[in-house]
Amino acid sequence: MLYRKKTNIRNMENYEDLILHLGLGKWNYLMVLFASWRSLLGPGQYMIGSFIHPSLNTSCNSPPSAILNASYADHIDVFGSYQCAIGALYVEQSCWVLLWYRDIFWLTVKNEDFNLACDTQYLGATFTGIYMMANGIGGVINGLFCDLYGRKRMFVIGQALFCINLIIPWLPGITSILICRTIGGFGAGCVGDTLSILLMESLVARQRPTISVVVWLPWVFGMAILGGLGFLIRDWRTLYMMVTLPYALIIPAMWMLDESPRWLVTMGKQKEALKVLNKVARWHGKQLPPENEIKNVFEVTRNKKHDEVELASQGFMKLAVLFFTRFYLLIKTPMMRRVTFVSCYNFMAMGLFYFGLSLSGVHYSNDPFLYMVLSGVVDLPSTVVPAPMALRFGRKKSSIFCFAMSGLLLLPLPFVSKDQMWLTMTLALSAKSCGGVAWAVFHLQVTELYPTNMRVLGLAVPNAFVSFTATLAAYIHEILSPLAVWAPSIMFSMCSLVAAAAVLSLPDTSDKTMPNTIAELEEMCTISRSKKKHSIVANDDTQMDLLNGKV
Repeated sequence: MLYRKKTNIRNMENYEDLILHLGLGKWNYLMVLFASWRSLLGPGQYMIGSFIHPSLNTSCNSPPSAILNASYADHIDVFGSYQCAIGALYVEQSCWVLLWYRDIFWLTVKNEDFNLACDTQYLGATFTGIYMMANGIGGVINGLFCDLYGRKRMFVIGQALFCINLIIPWLPGITSILICRTIGGFGAGCVGDTLSILLMESLVARQRPTISVVVWLPWVFGMAILGGLGFLIRDWRTLYMMVTLPYALIIPAMWMLDESPRWLVTMGKQKEALKVLNKVARWHGKQLPPENEIKNVFEVTRNKKHDEVELASQGFMKLAVLFFTRFYLLIKTPMMRRVTFVSCYNFMAMGLFYFGLSLSGVHYSNDPFLYMVLSGVVDLPSTVVPAPMALRFGRKKSSIFCFAMSGLLLLPLPFVSKDQMWLTMTLALSAKSCGGVAWAVFHLQVTELYPTNMRVLGLAVPNAFVSFTATLAAYIHEILSPLAVWAPSIMFSMCSLVAAAAVLSLPDTSDKTMPNTIAELEEMCTISRSKKKHSIVANDDTQMDLLNGKV
């Protein structure tokens, strides 16, 4: 069961009761369908860099005369695995032609197609890095405007920008490809959070964990499918086309999805909200209460409005002031500060942890295709386990336990010998699985903590940190391993353990109504603290009565 009770049509106290009465139906399932399809295709954009711009060994394929006439010093490695020049005794000559060693990545990869080696090798990694960074920036900008001007409007803009990615396989130059990846990444940042928020705001508390599983489960299969496609299709243009063209099936959502009724109510757009709710009731075969009762529910939902609701009426010329004002609201009150700081750190830590383990598979396996498939397989628990765990033990306890376990599983890695690669892979993938569960539950928890009129921006800022750390994740081993072989594993472990400690400062959101304004969030947390304090006092009084023989 997705909820415990049915709500009488004449006994509705707030917006949650109204949503509970309408129940799940075709209107919700349409959003689930589009969100799940996008989740299935997600790994194809984030992880494809492992296959289309891998690090390939090169050597000079220069004319015999140039090689025979060269005299080499003792310290020159003539037969080095990554050669960019012919090192002579008195002069160093750049390679005329590079010879690529494709023992794993046979056929055409992007490095060879655009001669991305030596001084231009960084452009290959930029293909992934620039997408990650643009995704984070797009998420922040989307969060700013999405809370003010509507979820659907920003979804349409983001989807239109992302469609530019569809032409990349046919572009002739690396510069044009990177420009399109930047625009597409920005659009993806707008689409991702908006679609998720649209769905979560259409549900009540007990429905969200189960629907979250349904939406994120396809990500697991997307990872495994990408590994299989990478093994079968070695031409980067064909591979990229295969993982990008299916996004065209999301384009109809630009017309088929409605604006979030919860957001419309919060912003005082009662007519628009009533129109959408009438459509939902018609699709679900339900009857809405009389219009005057619905408007009373709307007023109860909106009666604690904060100043941030009125910011949508500001003119375009005041966007600069509006920009800083919106970010200030994220840290204006004590609980908003706590939620913002903890979510920013935990998202940043898990971005480094999750993508670090996913993209650095070469350190745990000699077969990157197999590792990618297994990465998808171990992500299966992170989509199936969070819902029952969050419902049974609560969001807070589940997050703390899984964050701690993922960190502890990585601590033994520095002590595992190189001959026991199976043990290294088992520990790393087990930690990744626990981290995925923790991230899913924590994401649900902070989604339920942020108020409706700050929710998209509140999630966009932490997601920007994810994009930043995901960009760095691929280089962590290259940066830290020369200093200490065990350093990357210890860094991933510490990130997760500190994240577990940080969750201790947040309230549990199990079976609680999502706040619509900052004032409601502060009130909800104040009531929660009062109940906890009252419970402690009551327990102390009971113990004193036991000692005095009164019980």
